[in-house]
Amino acid sequence: MSTSSLPKQNNKQKGFTLIELLVVVSLLATMAGIAAVAMDGYEQQAEAQLVAVEMKRIASAVYRFKEDTGYFPKEGVFPGSTNNHDLSWLFDSPVSGGVAVLPWNINTGRGWHGPYLEMGSHERISKTDCDLGIVSAADTFVGLSDTFERETESSPTECMVVLSEGDFVPRKFAGKPYEYVKNYTNADIPECTGGKDCLVLLSYGKDSSRGSGDDIVHILRVNP
Repeated sequence: MSTSSLPKQNNKQKGFTLIELLVVVSLLATMAGIAAVAMDGYEQQAEAQLVAVEMKRIASAVYRFKEDTGYFPKEGVFPGSTNNHDLSWLFDSPVSGGVAVLPWNINTGRGWHGPYLEMGSHERISKTDCDLGIVSAADTFVGLSDTFERETESSPTECMVVLSEGDFVPRKFAGKPYEYVKNYTNADIPECTGGKDCLVLLSYGKDSSRGSGDDIVHILRVNP
C-alpha cells in the first residue's frame, strides 16, 4: 500500500509590516481629507445655487411691487428704512404715520397689492440681543435669510433669533438676512462701478462678511 507524502507547510506567515500599515493609514487619511474638501466645495456650490434661485424669487416680487406702484421699495412715496435687511414691504402694506402709503385702488388698478411673497416664507428677526426675555417686536424686523448655514456668534449682539409660532427662539445655524441696497458699488461689477451704482439684492456668502469676495449680487436696476 503506497501512501503519498503531504506537502510541506511553510511556517513563515506573510503580512504587513508596521511601516506598510502606517503608509496605508496615511494614504487613507489623505484621501479622506481630499474627499471632505471636495464635498465641502460641492456643498457650498449647492448653497450658492439655492441662494441665486431665492434671490430671483425675491427680485420677481420687487418687480411686481414696482409694476403695481410705479416705484421701487423705499423710493418715491414709500418711506425708506435704515435697515437694509428689512423686507417687510413685500409682506405688509407700507405705512407712514399710521396711514397706508398708496393703497390699492380698484378703479385705477394701481397701488400696493401684496403680499408679494408667501407669508410663510418670512421671518421676524432680531440681532439686537440673544436674551429672549427682553426681545420685543420693536427690536425685530421682517426679513429673509439666505440658505448658507453658519453657526451663530456667541456675542450677545450677534446671535439671531426668529419668531416661531408666537415665540422667539434662537437659531444655532442661521443664514444671513438678504440685503436690499439702493446705491451699491463694486469694482468687480462693470455695471455698478465707474461712477455708477446699482439697486441690488445682496447675500454675504458663506463667510457672512460683505465685500470679502464671495458675495452673491443680483442687480435689480442700474441707477442713472
